[in-house]
Amino acid sequence: MQLHSLRINETEERISQTEEDVTSLQVKVRIMEKTVETLCDRITELEDRSRRSNLKLVGLAEISEGSDMCGFLEKWLQDTLGEGFTVSPIIERAHRIGPFNPKSTSPRAVVMKFLNYRDRETVLRTARKMTEVRYENQRVAFFPDLSAETRKLQQHFNGVKTQLRALNIRYGILYPSHLIITHNDKRRIFKSVAEAEEYIGGISLQTCDDSGT
Repeated sequence: MQLHSLRINETEERISQTEEDVTSLQVKVRIMEKTVETLCDRITELEDRSRRSNLKLVGLAEISEGSDMCGFLEKWLQDTLGEGFTVSPIIERAHRIGPFNPKSTSPRAVVMKFLNYRDRETVLRTARKMTEVRYENQRVAFFPDLSAETRKLQQHFNGVKTQLRALNIRYGILYPSHLIITHNDKRRIFKSVAEAEEYIGGISLQTCDDSGT
């Protein structure tokens, strides 16, 4: 009987120690997860910073650039966005993304790196003022060149942006992933999709009420 009691006590002590060890490990895992999350955020920020002078051009027909992509873009940008440039911008590097697929009907996007960050901003600002930007008869568009992680965060607002376009309401994205809505000359910033959808719902109700009166 005494031996049985000793074995039970020993088992209980081992179980208690195991529980303490598991608790300690859980705390360490949470700390490591937080550290990994912080490091990933820093890596994403560094990657985005390294792309600050870049722009992505979507819709430019394949082979339009000939054999000199940088030279073509410098001249085309000045000709197309002339009001923003007294001299042509200097592009350090430019290339298409991914391998060429002759069967694809969509041209590959172009990434360009500007020597001067201000030129990059001038292109974005001027293009946004224009109703549309075209090369020959094809519509093209400029976008910031962002890391995959930042793009994923911003894509959460895609559904909201569709609703805003249907309501003809101005919007924009504030880095890294905040939605800016401009309505009735007031500018509001939303950090989550839920907040933005609630606000849009209020606008939609007001629009319905106004149209019904």
